[in-house]
Amino acid sequence: MTEAADRTDAERELLAATERAIAEYGVSAVTTQKIADEWGRAQSLVHYYYDTKDDLVVAYIEWVRDGFQQRYAEHADDPPLQRLRWAVVGDLDRDDCADPTTAALYELHAQAPHDEAYRAALNDLEDCAREFVETAIIDGVAAGTFRDVDPADAATFLLSAHDGGVVRTVSLDRTADADNLRAGVEQYVRHVLLTDDAREDWTGFAEAGD
Repeated sequence: MTEAADRTDAERELLAATERAIAEYGVSAVTTQKIADEWGRAQSLVHYYYDTKDDLVVAYIEWVRDGFQQRYAEHADDPPLQRLRWAVVGDLDRDDCADPTTAALYELHAQAPHDEAYRAALNDLEDCAREFVETAIIDGVAAGTFRDVDPADAATFLLSAHDGGVVRTVSLDRTADADNLRAGVEQYVRHVLLTDDAREDWTGFAEAGD
């Protein structure tokens, strides 16, 4: 694996082209030639960086993980409720769900049961998301905003709700479901997570900002 700081501009462009190609063709149908065409370089240069398509796809997932880690770090000092909004309901709009990263990742999730390397890389990405949400819940408990809930249980529920909402929006174009899910997550936060005092002052995620 190339560390994030060690990736060249050309390699980052290759990984971005990989994302676009997977989003367009699907991971099963995409080839290193199609990725090279998307990149605008020769196929031989793809193989200069990565021996096989699978190596490249795993590197792509790691690149996405590194990007999310950077974004998580940028939000690490936000208030707990704002962190939950950003991580769980902030990208449920159709335009956000339809971006190439989301399309490529859900293509890869569909293949993960059949590919151990993809599954391991996606689990690393999931662990980053889980740590961010669990930490937000732990900090919320410490601040007296959240009840003393099990952070792992709450994070599992919230991330599962998020992932299901994105899948339904991307694959079925059910934007109304995303709106309903956002409302349902708010109800969970209000009635399961928030303390009585915090609940009195909270009017929903709209006030928490991005």
